[in-house]
Amino acid sequence: MLLSGLSGAGKSIALHTLEDLGFYCVDNLPADLLEEVVRRRGERPVRRLAVGIDVRGGETDFERIVASVRGLAREGWRTTIVFLDASDETLLRRYGETRRRHPLGGVGLGLMEAIRRERAILGQIADAADLRLDTTRLNVHELHEEIRRRIDLTGQHRLVLSWQSFAYRSGTPADADFVFDVRCLPNPYWDPALRGLSGLDAEIQAYLERHETTRRMLEGITSFLDPWLPVFEHNDRISLVCAVGCTGGRHRSVAVVEHMAAYYRALGRPVLVRHRDLILSSTSVTAPGG
Repeated sequence: MLLSGLSGAGKSIALHTLEDLGFYCVDNLPADLLEEVVRRRGERPVRRLAVGIDVRGGETDFERIVASVRGLAREGWRTTIVFLDASDETLLRRYGETRRRHPLGGVGLGLMEAIRRERAILGQIADAADLRLDTTRLNVHELHEEIRRRIDLTGQHRLVLSWQSFAYRSGTPADADFVFDVRCLPNPYWDPALRGLSGLDAEIQAYLERHETTRRMLEGITSFLDPWLPVFEHNDRISLVCAVGCTGGRHRSVAVVEHMAAYYRALGRPVLVRHRDLILSSTSVTAPGG
């Protein structure tokens, strides 16, 4: 497993989590040693190896690194590229809290310039990632759990479907492969008896399922995805993130995600669920949601 990502996005936490999962981890490896380290560890009884590579080693040719990983795959190694990302604002805040120096800060760049330069340098490996995880809204414990859940399931050698609900007013998830907009569905927020509930509640699910538009939306999503899942699997994808958004991320998107998760679990597929913006306390709903 090749682990890369932006400085401050949580790579150290991810590597510690991988160690807990039984990986032999090597961090900040010079790029030209990648294939040698993998082959040497292959001669020893190490089942899983995780290698961290990022800009701390300089402005490496990440295109060559991706080519090396793909070459190892052709030799019979099971390879995975994982990339951790976060918003610029989040990275700025994290650096402000830790007061650590950015790896590119020593070349005369301000922090924001360094982050943007790093994002450009890592663009090729980010595009090639098999698993891309946006840590913007994850704390340390949530990131640890998300890595554990994702890697545990990807160890089944099957495509993992990760369903995520979100609120459009808080932005679209950066790591989504597909985004489905369900703001066209009837909004339970406008029913005072349902407003304090969430899409996790049977009442909300029943309310939405009574409407023909909801049934058409659900059928449309599955009819779109189902033919493509075998294609992604054939191309060795290990993760597919499907984000479902509504205005407040509380009612419609949550209910649709729960429906999709149940549908694909019934088909025997590995499924993960995350409700990014769901706040369960009814007193916290201060603006139109759903």
